[in-house]
Amino acid sequence: MKASITNTSRAPQGVHAVTGLVFIEPGQSRDVDVADDYVERVKALPFLDAQWGDAASDPLDHDAGGKKGGSAPNDSPTERDDLKAQAKELGIDHAKNISTEKLRELIDAKLAA
Repeated sequence: MKASITNTSRAPQGVHAVTGLVFIEPGQSRDVDVADDYVERVKALPFLDAQWGDAASDPLDHDAGGKKGGSAPNDSPTERDDLKAQAKELGIDHAKNISTEKLRELIDAKLAA
């Protein structure tokens, strides 16, 4: 799986690519075709910052979903999805473009009532 990987540690790090072991120096980024059996390991390592798929070459793909747009880097899509589900369960009608903050406020008000 293709990724642009940045080494945020203070030591060189090795990544198992399809073509063999690739070393990334501290602070450097490299485009790597990560071996399939090593993808989960790269995702789990806190000192390797990886942008997967088309996001590696498209800075407008904020959620690495392969398309421009997506959630902004500071948003938590999981929290927003949870809030939308909770609002639906509580019968709260809301605009599709409601802010996460406002949705949270609506849910809190409904629960307090």
